[in-house]
Amino acid sequence: MGIQGVHHINLLKNDHSMRKVSILVPVYNVEQYIERCVVSLFEQTYENIEYIFVNDYTPDGSISIIKNILPKYPKRIHQVKIINHVTNKGIAAARNTAVYNSSGDYLMYVDSDDYVD
Repeated sequence: MGIQGVHHINLLKNDHSMRKVSILVPVYNVEQYIERCVVSLFEQTYENIEYIFVNDYTPDGSISIIKNILPKYPKRIHQVKIINHVTNKGIAAARNTAVYNSSGDYLMYVDSDDYVD
């Protein structure tokens, strides 16, 4: 299922404004996968997206990779939040943190070792 799969849910509000989709990504020890994940998310054609990455105190360079990719997608920079846990809390807590910090009309979880067509 990709973000394209969401289009059947009538994402249009009245007055032609588009509903916001929050994509929630917990990040822990996924250095070898995160680039493909982030690029696949940033290359979506739907514009009204909020990206929330929760750094669950990852010991690797996953967050640095995300930050290095951001300049390649200048239109997405303002849509990205990176939230840092000060200890590793696990995937459930990382997802809860993402939900708490989201503002979208719809929420979508994407694992950081996966990607979206």
